[in-house]
Amino acid sequence: YLDEALPNMLLLGKQTATPLAIAYLDLDRFKLVNDTYGHAMGDQVLQRFGALVPHFLRGSDLVGRHGGEEFCVALIGCGPDAASKRLKRLMDALQVEEFCSDTHKISAVTFSGGVAVYPDDGIDLTALMKAADRRLYAAKAAGRAQIWCAD
Repeated sequence: YLDEALPNMLLLGKQTATPLAIAYLDLDRFKLVNDTYGHAMGDQVLQRFGALVPHFLRGSDLVGRHGGEEFCVALIGCGPDAASKRLKRLMDALQVEEFCSDTHKISAVTFSGGVAVYPDDGIDLTALMKAADRRLYAAKAAGRAQIWCAD
């Protein structure tokens, strides 16, 4: 779905001279959750995150699972500051969630994020995705639980 919808969102941004923020979000230390608490707990984290995300997006925004524990979010009409604030509110909400199994309880789950914005960071999806991905890995390398909107 992302492959079909993102080009249309970028076209809309170009036609209306509106910024489009593309963000990659990656749940921090998710492999450790699966390895320590089991895949059922990992599935619970993914499902709850997926259910939580729409509460922080507008109807014109888009979210999709990009693979594993990574998600792609597209925010039409958002520059870097607005995108960062929206994603920070999402992170704050995720951090207070608790995930329980019969024998374990975990909380304080976080994610790292990288954001790129049309047109400042690129005029095509390839450039925007590369910039968002680069910033995601910079956020993770800088200690995780952060949103990077610049190199």
